[in-house]
Amino acid sequence: MLGSGASGAGPLGLAVLVSLLLGLALQPGCVPADDPYACADLDGDGHGLGVACAGPDCDDLDETCFQGDCCPSSCTDRDGDGYGVGSGCLGPDCAELDADCHAGDCCPPDCMDGDGDGYGLGHDCLATDCDDTDPACHSGDCCPVDCVDDDADGYGVGSDCDGPDCDDGNDQCWAGSCCPVADCADSDGDGYGEGADCVGPDCDDGNDQCWAGSCCPVADCADSDGDGYGEGADCLGPDCDDGNDQCWAGICCHAGAATCWEIYQCVLACGGDGVCENVCVGYGDSVAQSLWSLLESCFQVTGCQGSDCQTLCGVELSDCQSDM
Repeated sequence: MLGSGASGAGPLGLAVLVSLLLGLALQPGCVPADDPYACADLDGDGHGLGVACAGPDCDDLDETCFQGDCCPSSCTDRDGDGYGVGSGCLGPDCAELDADCHAGDCCPPDCMDGDGDGYGLGHDCLATDCDDTDPACHSGDCCPVDCVDDDADGYGVGSDCDGPDCDDGNDQCWAGSCCPVADCADSDGDGYGEGADCVGPDCDDGNDQCWAGSCCPVADCADSDGDGYGEGADCLGPDCDDGNDQCWAGICCHAGAATCWEIYQCVLACGGDGVCENVCVGYGDSVAQSLWSLLESCFQVTGCQGSDCQTLCGVELSDCQSDM
């Protein structure tokens, strides 16, 4: 049995006392409170709190876990320092990949900077970055432009283009006679002009930024639908329907169903265009279409044209004309 004081112990007793104290100090969880170089490690895995630990421990009650997916789910803590996101964390972590840092000067700056040039998104960035994939570019001419331009001639689709491009596969052509042939007379290449393939009519075919509305040149032509027809000396002609840019004269102007005779006059004006003729017939009511069907059958059988039909198809033509 040891004495009550160190002075009463012999050399052998003193050695036993030191050995006992060292053994206690090395037990898991037993750390002298005044030893700054110790390691507070409750589960004995070598990880815990203190400079002598191998590293921090996110779960100091489980000797098989100190960081990673095994950590308690109430705290998302990638570096195992106890700081992260969740109610079980000691607090937030500004550097979730650095176990030695969670707040203060060691924290990374508030700047999302993909190319590392100091410019990006955040309070600590030097400024914004127009191209965060290129460290040599953050503003100015090097920045990407808003222009889809497949042939790199400067013309295409977008606010930064020089203008629209009628042929974005040819860097020598963007407007005018070089444009692909289509049923659209479009001098300025904006897609608007005169023809079936145009997007619509163009009130100013010399300005690719204007085709309808207030930008149209002021002229002596009241033309609400921008088809060039309306009322005034500068109009192409009168417009029977100034709210429809596809109609200014002919059968489309008819307020109600067209008569057989109106279908007949419309078809004659089509000049043999089958699509046009079908449009004409479509404006008629059932009676007019039935009479026209008889008259058309006569035309096909006899091959008559114009006034000749008055003789060869006299009955049918008379019936058609009486449908007025």
